[in-house]
Amino acid sequence: MPIWYLNVDGSSDRKGGGVGIVLEGPNGVIIEQAVSFNFQLNNNQAEYEALITGLVLAKELEIEQRKLEDFLKSLGIKHITSFVEHLQMNGQAEAANKAIISELKKCLGAVKGLWVEELPEVLWAYKCTPHRSTREMPFNLTYRTNAMLPVELGEPSIRRGIQDMSLNDEHLRINLDILPEWREVAMIKNAAQK
Repeated sequence: MPIWYLNVDGSSDRKGGGVGIVLEGPNGVIIEQAVSFNFQLNNNQAEYEALITGLVLAKELEIEQRKLEDFLKSLGIKHITSFVEHLQMNGQAEAANKAIISELKKCLGAVKGLWVEELPEVLWAYKCTPHRSTREMPFNLTYRTNAMLPVELGEPSIRRGIQDMSLNDEHLRINLDILPEWREVAMIKNAAQK
């Protein structure tokens, strides 16, 4: 049976904290993960968060249950199985689908056979609506810019008239560079609510 080793470390300061996880597997396989928190916690709490995150990572990698039980027992931890985490990870797609189907039903009303034509508008509305868990729009988390519908008007708006297209590409590049940090902040907010 292959043996996996979990090494964790956590630290904190006034702005928040972070944890580092190194999972070493058989044949020299090393998996590293770093997580930062945008909320205050002390060093002990950071260490606990590191351990929990490492155990979640091990579980996601489907490391054998018996090895996990032995590891927890060596730390004096009584492991009580909880399915909440597993259900939340698997329920995300169903929750998104439920929201999309709900919006489709609202838009379609009596013309139920035209859902194929209405789906793009419903998806656009879903992507451009801030969600309660992250307080961000999925479109904004993906592209780090606000969605702007292409609308044809006789006169261009002031915003479009003064827009410098040469700077637009540069701004989009900058937004894409900082996108991972914004996603991480949204994930932390989402995790903090759970």
